[in-house]
Amino acid sequence: EDETSELMHVHPDLVDMTKAVSHRVVTKFSIISGGYRDELLPSAMYGDPRKATPEKGRLIMEQAEEELIELINQLQQGKLPIIRE
Repeated sequence: EDETSELMHVHPDLVDMTKAVSHRVVTKFSIISGGYRDELLPSAMYGDPRKATPEKGRLIMEQAEEELIELINQLQQGKLPIIRE
């Protein structure tokens, strides 16, 4: 959803929402690896891009921009970035 929203914001011409399908995977493991990835994620994506909107993309990118600016400011001051949980 996030990545699709971001692309809808910056390059809407590249997004064909008629091909968007939900593909939620529920596993007891947080890491999907090995040959199981293709079986679990046949569409090469995870989540529900049908919930994507250009507005969500704009908001996500604005937040990322603010955080990147803060990181650059901290690095310029010789500070290590703060780890947020």
